[in-house]
Amino acid sequence: MVLGRQLRDAEAISNLRGLVMSNWIQRSKILPPFGPEGTHIGDDRLAEYVAEIRRYRPTQLFALPQYLHMLARYVQRTGDQPPRVPVARPMGANMSATVRREVQETLCDEVSEHYGTTEMGGMAFECRHRQGLHLLADMFVIELVRGGKHVSDTELGSVLITDLTNYEMRLIRYEIGDIARLDRTPCECGRQTPRITLEGRLQDTFVTGSGKVLTAEAVCEFLYKQPGVDQFQLVERPKKWELKYVATQGGTDAARLSVEFRRFSGDDRILKVRVVSSILPDESGKFRHTKSVSYQKIAAADSALVETTN
Repeated sequence: MVLGRQLRDAEAISNLRGLVMSNWIQRSKILPPFGPEGTHIGDDRLAEYVAEIRRYRPTQLFALPQYLHMLARYVQRTGDQPPRVPVARPMGANMSATVRREVQETLCDEVSEHYGTTEMGGMAFECRHRQGLHLLADMFVIELVRGGKHVSDTELGSVLITDLTNYEMRLIRYEIGDIARLDRTPCECGRQTPRITLEGRLQDTFVTGSGKVLTAEAVCEFLYKQPGVDQFQLVERPKKWELKYVATQGGTDAARLSVEFRRFSGDDRILKVRVVSSILPDESGKFRHTKSVSYQKIAAADSALVETTN
């Protein structure tokens, strides 16, 4: 800048600030995504990611929940333990309670979740008590609705967000496509702001023939706890369910799994089970564990909801 006489050049100053931020203040290393192979890319590849964590010793690890889970299960399986990361932050998708426990036991001292979108940035965050995500209430108004009507606190509803700070492109009651519950009771941390508990995407939520709602969170908790099931994808068809899963050593009995799923869901449709070598991501690069055709019925769904079993 001195040699080029650019000490007052706005673009040069901006570039310098960016370099200072990325190299000194918020130093970061971006690793390539796992690729189109899906959830099972081989231990050799996973070992490379662990080696990078060992090399850079990050203070925070940002990744899709599926990536964090795959790394955690690799460490469990091989004992190739990297140095523990102080904080792991899942991004881009919901993280189930079972996956959270495995990641925290294996990779990091704590998992800290936050909630945001590309359009609005960060909107909510966890405190140390982990009892939902505190909304930044001075910046956003949150509403939960079903069938166009507000739901009661702790009841499941679609998320609407109003941005109070964006004056250029006003987003009022913007439907994000997420399903959540709202809690307005004071938190143990002392904050009085509303807390939101996310349970997945609306399009990943099932409504059974009896009117019962199965969120992606509830389905993931059920399937992750089934012996012999590693990764999975449950797809709803009009007259049946299709479950693709990657088996752990020993696998699981398909007939038993069908009986357990019918008991869990309260739905009498046939469950077709198929073992695969990997679960592939969508075109967006994210992994969808559940795919629904009945989610549009949620407006008329029964208030009796299937709860996540932690």
